[in-house]
Amino acid sequence: GFQTPVIVVAGPAIVYVVLILLTLRRRGLDSWLHGIFFLYLLIGIVWAIGKSLSIAQGLVPLVPTYGSLIATDTLAVLPVLLTVLTILFLERSGAQWTGVIGGVWVAFVMLVDSNTFGLNLAFQNGLRLSTSTEATNAVVLVGWSGFTGGAAVLTAWDYIRIQRPLHRNRIFYWLMAIVLISVGEGLTMSPGGTMAQIGAFTRLLGVLIMAYAMLSYYLPSVRTVARQTIAAVVSTLVTAALLLASFWLLRWLVSFMPPNMALASAAIIAVLLTILMTPFRLSTISLVDKLLMGGRYDPARALRDYSAAITNILDLDTLVTMAVGVISESLEVRRGALLLTTEREDGRTEMRVVPGM
Repeated sequence: GFQTPVIVVAGPAIVYVVLILLTLRRRGLDSWLHGIFFLYLLIGIVWAIGKSLSIAQGLVPLVPTYGSLIATDTLAVLPVLLTVLTILFLERSGAQWTGVIGGVWVAFVMLVDSNTFGLNLAFQNGLRLSTSTEATNAVVLVGWSGFTGGAAVLTAWDYIRIQRPLHRNRIFYWLMAIVLISVGEGLTMSPGGTMAQIGAFTRLLGVLIMAYAMLSYYLPSVRTVARQTIAAVVSTLVTAALLLASFWLLRWLVSFMPPNMALASAAIIAVLLTILMTPFRLSTISLVDKLLMGGRYDPARALRDYSAAITNILDLDTLVTMAVGVISESLEVRRGALLLTTEREDGRTEMRVVPGM
């Protein structure tokens, strides 16, 4: 029958397929970063299917067992790929050695899972566990914690160390993705379908943020997005309160007025709401913005952000995207482009419009 936990846990696999197609279309496999991310998404699909089979009810007992084995083995691979992705994204060295160490670790997990050389039995006796599955899960948990924790620490260290605002912003996106992925995978290790559902959704959110950070040149400032979200929520609540107050006033007027007067009052209130609603909402957003950010525009900081964004960028399309992105965020504009001016030998000037956003 219809089993919600199975659908929710397996559902992210469809999104991972879409991300694979999007990655191939926008970036291809022209770099190690995108190639490893492609592999990471593939393993994520296998993991989601195996995890959904492990919690399915009413199947042949052998199917959930193999589903659990698939989920456990792929969970040993995913943190290794996450760490390699982190090193490549941060443009650090050591990705190859990390991959080699991770491959050795995954092979060791396979040996424990198959009880080669009696490893699984040794871990059962040493850790005082009752089943071979518990022994394998314990070994996987150790490696998962080490690789995932290492990726998080490395990202946090670069976020603290690097001073360039836009680079810090990109690293912060990556750090958010790692935190969500680790929390999601940790929840899926807990027994019960409810935790698996929450974990699968949380992990999906982290992978989406990771894909966004990889496939986009310019990322909106997290602080700006948070400020705009808070301002929108507050303005919506205040506007709703104004509407409710208007409805209550109209209801009170209708209770003792003749029908004609009540209709006229309703028309007057409607006109007043139409005139005042937009300015009232904009004033609320402006007030929230001043309370959160001080309401001050710092041109020096905007210039520093702009200079840091375009430093060492040689590709024209990337330069346009970054430059226009910084300017649009500082001046709060929605469209921008770069005019490329070239003087020709005949004395004329050629101008080309390069779209930015």
